[in-house]
Amino acid sequence: MDAINFDTKPDRKLKSKVTSPCIGVCKYTDGKLCRGCTMTKPEKKAFKKLKGKKVRAAFVQELMGRLVSRGRYPKWARAYRNRCQKKGSVCVLDALEPSLGLADSRQPFRPERRA
Repeated sequence: MDAINFDTKPDRKLKSKVTSPCIGVCKYTDGKLCRGCTMTKPEKKAFKKLKGKKVRAAFVQELMGRLVSRGRYPKWARAYRNRCQKKGSVCVLDALEPSLGLADSRQPFRPERRA
């Protein structure tokens, strides 16, 4: 895994804290995973206690893998980017997407059409 660069100085209006991956849906499936972010309740509590940008970014990276495997990543990524923008924080996806080989979520999502 490539190192994530958080040493750049963001615009003064932006916060440098990694925003929680929760996107505010908070409806749980029978498997106890949130429909919006796929975190469990204990994971949501644990994220709040994590210290440091790199540790929080690693948590988000693991969650991104779960979202991709469940086919939820494109919708979540758009909602997460909107949330980061509203909070005025740097979006960790800018650093993580290229290192994971994921499509840039700033681009419109177009599902593949079946022939």
